[in-house]
Parts: sequence; structure tokens; C-alpha cells
Amino acid sequence: MALVAMGAVIALTVSGKETTRWVDLGLPSGVLWAKCNLGGARIPTVDEWRELYKNTTVKLIKQNGVNGLIFTAPNGNSIFLPAAGSRSGTMLNRVGSHGYYWSSSLHPSDMKCAWSYRFDRWNKGMYPDFRYAGYPIRPVRSAS
Repeated sequence: MALVAMGAVIALTVSGKETTRWVDLGLPSGVLWAKCNLGGARIPTVDEWRELYKNTTVKLIKQNGVNGLIFTAPNGNSIFLPAAGSRSGTMLNRVGSHGYYWSSSLHPSDMKCAWSYRFDRWNKGMYPDFRYAGYPIRPVRSAS
């Protein structure tokens, strides 16, 4: 089975084995970002999210019929974050128009909140949100 990625595939196994796809965006810290939501990694910090959007070109696009942001690095590699919306109980909210992604960093003045990366057509950036909010994550791992 061939998988097509928009960046360098660091590791990939298929057929009943764990599939891991990491992209090297050439960021100063060397952090690798997952091409899709995966288990077995860590949640990026608020500083890693800031590094991502400060060191890449960010563009709102539709990819394979899904709205989201594409982050393209100077080395040509990219990752796509779908506008996955959020979850509250059994309700899915703003799917296709808003993206919400957790960081692992707590907000310094309110421990009930953590930083999240949010985007829609008009805005994108880091915002504090209550930690019980149902947001997806995008895993990262260190390059070494």
C-alpha cells in the first residue's frame, strides 16, 4: 500500500502494525509534527505551537473536501490541520469551519485552563480554554 505525504516520511509501517508519520518542518527546535492524529506521542507545548506558525506559511485551504489550515515550511514540507471543530458531550460543534487543538501548557493565571491553538476564516492563534473542552490534539515528538 502506498501512502502519499506532503513531506518527508520519517517512519511508516503498514499491515496491522503501528503507522507513524512524522514531518520535519525544519523548525529551530527540531520538533517533528505528526501528519495525522496518532497515539504514542506527546502534546505540543504553547511554545511549540508558536514556533510552528511563526516559522511556516499558514494558509486556509480545502484538502480532499475538508476545510483546514496547511502549514508549509521553508523546506517544502507541510502538515494539514482539519477544521475539526470541538466536542461538548455528544455534540460536535463548528466542524468544517473552526479548528481547535490542545497544547500541553497550562494557563499561568488559571489552572482550570490550558492553551489551545484555534482558527477560523478570520482569526488564528493561541487562546486559553477550559481543560474540559473536547478538542483534538496533533502529536509531536523530538527529532532525536
